Amino acid sequence: MTQSIQLVIDGTGAGPAAAELRTLPGLTITTDHNLPTDATRNLDLLTVTANVVTIASGLAVAELLRQWYLEWRQGKANRTIDKVLIIAGDQRLLLENMSKEQLAKILETL
Repeated sequence: MTQSIQLVIDGTGAGPAAAELRTLPGLTITTDHNLPTDATRNLDLLTVTANVVTIASGLAVAELLRQWYLEWRQGKANRTIDKVLIIAGDQRLLLENMSKEQLAKILETL
């Protein structure tokens, strides 16, 4: 059974961060390139739909997502991401304030 969440990545590093997200084990990623960018903020706005393969445990995938976020939030390749919004069903949560356990619970209850 495959679960999916939508991640909205905002920041100058959104494109490269989304590309790296595709390489994380346990995730299948598709990207919507048809979204408009926010020219007033001069940031890349990218929506990434992550289909979490249930072969990996929720906690393992949550750990990978959290580590990915922290690395890009601090800056990678001279670019950063400002925020990642998680859309899971009717829930909208910022990844910034979530522990890996909270994220794992969301992944497991979809």
